[in-house]
Amino acid sequence: MNTPSSSGTNNRSQTQATAVRHHILRGDFKDNEYPKTNYVTDEFSKCIICKKVGSNLLSCEGLQNGREGRLCNLLLCPLHCCHDCNKSGYKQSAYKGELLECHLCFRSFHEATCLPSGSKVYPVEWNDDQMEKTRMIKCPSHPTPKQWKHVEKQFPQAITVCHKCSESNKKYPLVDCKTCQRVFHSRCITIKTVDEQTIDKERCDFCLENGVIRVNSPVLVKYGHRFYFGLTRPSSLYPKKEETKLTKIGMSVVQWPLDKNTMSVVPIKNMVQLDNNYLKMARNLNERNEWKKQIDEFKKREEFPKLYKEVAKEIRRSVPYRIQSLPTFSMTIADSDCGCHGNADCSTDDCSYRNIVVECPPTCSSGKRCKNRFVTNGEMHRGIERRATDDRGYGVFATEDIKSETNLVEYVGEVIDEVEKNKRLEVINASGDLEASHYNMRMKKVHFYMDSTRAGNIARYLNHSCEPNAEVLEVGVYVPNQSKSKTKLKFEPRILVRTTRLIKKNEEITIDYDMDMVNHVCLCGSSKCSGRMKAGAVKDVEMKKGDDVFNILRKYADKSSPKKTEEKVIPKKRQRQQKLPWTPTKKARLE
Repeated sequence: MNTPSSSGTNNRSQTQATAVRHHILRGDFKDNEYPKTNYVTDEFSKCIICKKVGSNLLSCEGLQNGREGRLCNLLLCPLHCCHDCNKSGYKQSAYKGELLECHLCFRSFHEATCLPSGSKVYPVEWNDDQMEKTRMIKCPSHPTPKQWKHVEKQFPQAITVCHKCSESNKKYPLVDCKTCQRVFHSRCITIKTVDEQTIDKERCDFCLENGVIRVNSPVLVKYGHRFYFGLTRPSSLYPKKEETKLTKIGMSVVQWPLDKNTMSVVPIKNMVQLDNNYLKMARNLNERNEWKKQIDEFKKREEFPKLYKEVAKEIRRSVPYRIQSLPTFSMTIADSDCGCHGNADCSTDDCSYRNIVVECPPTCSSGKRCKNRFVTNGEMHRGIERRATDDRGYGVFATEDIKSETNLVEYVGEVIDEVEKNKRLEVINASGDLEASHYNMRMKKVHFYMDSTRAGNIARYLNHSCEPNAEVLEVGVYVPNQSKSKTKLKFEPRILVRTTRLIKKNEEITIDYDMDMVNHVCLCGSSKCSGRMKAGAVKDVEMKKGDDVFNILRKYADKSSPKKTEEKVIPKKRQRQQKLPWTPTKKARLE
């Protein structure tokens, strides 16, 4: 079997690969530039896709079948990601796990979970520097024209809704796909050309893209002259192994849950993937509920490997990104002393700085006893650690009992402005990645954002909960300034994580995320869980303290500053419009 090898790692590009990784992690490339990969220098090399010889052939920097050790953050060809996961929006899980390649098309699939129904697995041997034994598949996107005609003639179309918009033909006529059971509106097909050739307008986008239905998927199967609900199963589960239909490409094993879980072998072209668009075709409410249940079970992806994301760069202090320095804010205080005397250690509300949610400066009267410089000293609670969870990636857990109102750790990352924040969110939204995470925290005092996507510490792994046991506070850290004024001090805004109640040993530490959008599914499992992550987690300290903070700020503020007076606005009297005389024209217009 002649097939190209997906092993494209080139030792000569190690130096360049390291430089590219470094640039990606730091973001040291301009908006209109992209990290460059290695080019093949051999002019006799052929493109693995079009088989043509030419210049500027890109070299794939991945190893075969998703093995560990491949270079990260470099150009990877589609052979290194699962086609089904990537197309479904799980663009990070797509690069994990063992993959099997189709030897006729440029696609790979997860062997354990995403093999296309109706595909066949073949043993393969090749000599690529050394003899290697592996396996490849032939997916059902490569049937013979005879198979298509057989399906088309024997079974007429019976789908009544468009598989893209789920609407019928009331407004726009439905077109029958000539190679599968789907129907569609011409306006719903976004594909215009394939390989610079005009598309066949009698084929749906699923067939134009050589779509596949993976095993263990809920499907609607045309069996006889009706559609029935079924589940695709691996051919190894079929009891009659010797049946000749199983040896043909495009023939899938289907299990009938409503008929004592019996199995049949049917053509893949006689079935459609069951999703919410086809719920209208259910014949009664019970059937609709059963279909909906199977769709929800399919979307859980519980059988897939868990995804654990690690930060690219560990840092202890926040760093500015494309800004000259960290933002600051000023505060005018009548007395720079914190007000603590005797054996006080600034751990109570008697400390004037703690009351206004800033840390004490070096002039604090408590000296070395001061306990209000947690972030300034770069401290972290010793009783926390990162662990893997069952369904939410990594999390932060307590290794000992932690009391209420205990400082845990500073949330650090890249400090970015709103323009950069919007740019990063646009990239995530444009990618269509359902597994993309948001690590932005708002700093309300200076209107900047803390982003720990690429650089951060253990606080980055804190998970969300609708009933959290910790909170996120925005505190100020004293910054020395050249001003000779002893009452006007500068502070840097920092984000501090603090407990809100007693946390037991081995209990997960959670916070309430500050989400600008509410379309993120919540998996916290608490009794107060609403199913969605809502906005408003990073507490606005002024709102939290209310009148108490306002009174303290007014007490320590410079009283010499003039007070602002509010002007009383008198609304203008609204003039009454004159009634128009009744006319036949007006009567006709009203009717």
